[in-house]
Amino acid sequence: ATPETTTTYTLTATSASGLCQQTGSVTITVLPADAEIVQGDSAFLCVGDSIFLDVVVEPSGADFAWSPDLFISSTTETSVQVWPPETTTYFVTVNTGSCQVTDSIVVVVDSLPYDLSITADPEKESYCEGEQILLTSPTYEPANFPGIEHLWDPTDGALTPDTFLNMVIIATETLTYVRTTTNRACSTMDSIEIVVTPVASMQVIPPDTVVCLGESVQLLATSDDPIEGYMWEGEILSCTDCPNPIATPTQPGPNEYNVTGEFGGCPVGASTTIQVIAPPAVTFPDSNICLGDDLVLNLTPSNFGTYQWTASDGSLDSNDPAPVVAPTQATTYFVTTSFQNCTFSDQITVEVSEPPVFDLTDVTSVCPFERVQLNLVEDPDADYFWSSDPEGFSSNEAMPVVTVTETTTYTLTIRKGACIEQASVTIEVPAPLAFNFPGPSLVCPGDAVQLNTAVTPDATYSWTFPGGSSSDPLFTPTVNETTTFFLNVTNTTPGGEICELDTAVTIEVVPAFALGVPSDMTVCPGTPVTFTATLEPPDANVEVEWIYAGGPQTGTSVNVTVVDTLDVLVTATDELGCDQQSGTFTVFTFNTIFVDSLNVFDESGGLIT
Repeated sequence: ATPETTTTYTLTATSASGLCQQTGSVTITVLPADAEIVQGDSAFLCVGDSIFLDVVVEPSGADFAWSPDLFISSTTETSVQVWPPETTTYFVTVNTGSCQVTDSIVVVVDSLPYDLSITADPEKESYCEGEQILLTSPTYEPANFPGIEHLWDPTDGALTPDTFLNMVIIATETLTYVRTTTNRACSTMDSIEIVVTPVASMQVIPPDTVVCLGESVQLLATSDDPIEGYMWEGEILSCTDCPNPIATPTQPGPNEYNVTGEFGGCPVGASTTIQVIAPPAVTFPDSNICLGDDLVLNLTPSNFGTYQWTASDGSLDSNDPAPVVAPTQATTYFVTTSFQNCTFSDQITVEVSEPPVFDLTDVTSVCPFERVQLNLVEDPDADYFWSSDPEGFSSNEAMPVVTVTETTTYTLTIRKGACIEQASVTIEVPAPLAFNFPGPSLVCPGDAVQLNTAVTPDATYSWTFPGGSSSDPLFTPTVNETTTFFLNVTNTTPGGEICELDTAVTIEVVPAFALGVPSDMTVCPGTPVTFTATLEPPDANVEVEWIYAGGPQTGTSVNVTVVDTLDVLVTATDELGCDQQSGTFTVFTFNTIFVDSLNVFDESGGLIT
């Protein structure tokens, strides 16, 4: 039992049979003793601050004590002041009789970041209305302040939540922004004043206007505030850094002009639109034409507004947007267009050029390599440009002369002022008269020689030579003596002109010759001997070869040192090998004689008497 007051407890015991029963009692006397801290189990304190702790003790007047005795004003008072630098548990103990009662309270010590001052980024003395600003404080480690909270006031222009350490705002008006930061028992308020310069008002006079193309408008930027640094944007302004430029827009339709400036360091701007009314379009053509040509005076006629055309010579009075004219002399044309009270006037002077003069040749066919003058009349005021097909000829001459080798079309482009004319002439050329002598021109007697290997179709070939003729283009005669063959080739152009080729081929025949060789002879051993062959005719183009032991040699004459009896073969061959002749002779040597004292012996040892 855990009695809270003095209590008597009675115990009754009964036997199992129920026949016996016995009763006993005991009184437990409870002495009154209690200690209760009024603030409860915990209290919160900001570091550096203090709080009061109160205790109710029973019985009244009983002995009690606070512990620990650190950072406390008294240990024996029912109301004490504490200021611990860190979280501390305080106890109060009551002693009465043999009883001891204890109560406790945890004093939680909180703190705030060291620096919570607020600065603005960008940092300026004043801000323009609508400018974005970051209100910021130094960062801290959140884990050190788990219960920290922030609350901004006011929240005008806030772009981020009001419970963040930092806040982004859009400047709307001059305000002092206050941030309250709490960490349970700790609280602080930081503030910053944001001075806002109101947006100045600026207007452009006139606000919007309508003008005709080519007209100018005086613009003026006005404001109740002193504006600095004017800057205009728009087409063709007399000035861009003044309050009152003159605008001259050139584009039909709306033309926007913008002006900016500064008031109190803050931008201010305004704009106006100038509506440009354009008259019906007029785009003149090239003002030079060739006599006899037509000319459309307006290349871009419009389907709105009106046109009125006149001419300096009275030849035109029309409201056609694009009249067609064909002047024969220089004429000035005037046009006036109108649309929505806007008029436009312009003029064009049309110059008329005389056509160029030329006369192309009437020659339409020639023989190969004939020369032809392409133009027979020169216009000193014209420019000439010649070309050909196939390519290969070009010229700026008025009357060029060409050598025609194949069928060719010659084209003349002639320019005189605005006049450009083109003409061409085709000159036909038959196939060239073909002839090709393949050779050789020196042959052996009785050889057959083809005199030509190239043939022009439809051409006539005529060969003549001493004692005969032939019409075979590929004539192949047998030649026994040097002969000149004459060839005449003819062909006819499409225009009936006869083309002719004359040439000749001389075929030389190797002349006959006769060979004479030396007769047999006897010489002393070791004697140098000159062998000479005779030729008839003497200047025959013949190669002579001497064949003998120790040879051979070539030449009409050769030198040989004969040591012993020598058999010699002589051959003579003409330059083409048509004829080869030969002959032989023998050179004998005398016996050797030995002289010994008074006797003379031959080489066999016999005595010579």
